Amino acid sequence: MRTIVMVGLCGIVIFALLWVGSGPKISAEMQECLQSHGSQEQYAAVLRKYCSPKMINQAMGLLIIKTPQVVRIKHSGKAVCYLVEGSIVDASTLAHDEALQDYSVCWENGRVVSLDFNGGKPMAF
Repeated sequence: MRTIVMVGLCGIVIFALLWVGSGPKISAEMQECLQSHGSQEQYAAVLRKYCSPKMINQAMGLLIIKTPQVVRIKHSGKAVCYLVEGSIVDASTLAHDEALQDYSVCWENGRVVSLDFNGGKPMAF
């Protein structure tokens, strides 16, 4: 009986590990952008690498978002679009319902092709 319980528990643990590891697949380019939010210089260099000059100024506004996380991935034709959210570096100056910001960024052929700010929403406690 004990052996059956142990085998069952091991099966559950293995299933849970596989399920957790099967999250959204984020491109290397998008991952690089998410990881570059630590400094203005690093972020600007990554933007120059992947964005058009016109889009760089718009994208620099995202630097205020700390610990950005991809929450959804959508395929739209040849483009891969990510919904990203994160809290603001200094949320104390914002209304409570704007403490969490999100934006959508679409990639095609290794380049950012669109960037849309979706605005703020309340942080869940």
